[in-house]
Amino acid sequence: MIKNFLNSFNLEEVPLLLGLSGGPDSTALMHILLELNHPFQVAHIDHGWRPESASEAAEIVKMCEKWGIGCHIRSLKLEGPNLEDLSRQARHRVFREICLAEGLEGVVLGHHADDQAETVLKRVFEGASLPKLQGLASKTQIGDLTLYRPLLSVRKEVILEWLEERKIPYFTDPTNLDTRFLRNRMRARILPTLSDQFGKQIEMNLCRLGEQAAELSAFLQIILKPFRDQVVDHDEWVSLDFKQFSTQSPFIYKAVVRDFFEQQRLTLSKSVMETLLFHLQKNNAHKTIQVGQKQVEIHRGNLTIRKLKLFSL
Repeated sequence: MIKNFLNSFNLEEVPLLLGLSGGPDSTALMHILLELNHPFQVAHIDHGWRPESASEAAEIVKMCEKWGIGCHIRSLKLEGPNLEDLSRQARHRVFREICLAEGLEGVVLGHHADDQAETVLKRVFEGASLPKLQGLASKTQIGDLTLYRPLLSVRKEVILEWLEERKIPYFTDPTNLDTRFLRNRMRARILPTLSDQFGKQIEMNLCRLGEQAAELSAFLQIILKPFRDQVVDHDEWVSLDFKQFSTQSPFIYKAVVRDFFEQQRLTLSKSVMETLLFHLQKNNAHKTIQVGQKQVEIHRGNLTIRKLKLFSL
């Protein structure tokens, strides 16, 4: 399966960086890459959240020396209100630096089907639009950093069974049981409760929902291209005349509005979207609202975003 994944992205014999936590998922992925004799190096991030993390990093160094794998250990000490997000961003910076320095194509990560189910359900609860329910992608581009996730169709229990059969050791991180973190609460409480109430496991159904959302998102990219071509981009503003789209279905109409703002890196709340749609469909004139730090003008079906930020004294 992993070999087919690598082939599908033309990664045969292409050197990669494995994000290795030492947990079961990344450990299994490391041994699969070794079995395939695929060239790769390892990056391990020590966040210092646990007393044993330093000794685990040392064990990873020894293991990589045993297998002749290039190993990069980084220690991070982060603080902030959203530690999960800060840590993810920091890891990406480290991965990018190593890939550039070592000439590696991208990073392979051990995210699996259970992670995918959690992501999709989280986005459902957050009220994401249908295309945004796609969850984690097999390939993600973040600037010049490429992330690959070859295990997204594999359940965690299958990974654990695979490791047990081969008697491959791995680290167990007790912070994964810390329900102060949203991901851990979903894993330990929310998903098991939902499965219990429905009388069956729901993880793979959520994964299928994510796959369908990804297909819808890809389809929308094709549908939205002609509308993007109609955007007028000026040094000080960007605009689109929505009168020409008035006969489109409500779904497409909303998708065009949402995409227009996303191209300017602006996210619309439900209330702002409803306000915009009201003024556009009523053909109202000289209406101005603020979205984020940008001024948005609506006039006779024409929508304009001023590129200069609004500053309040």
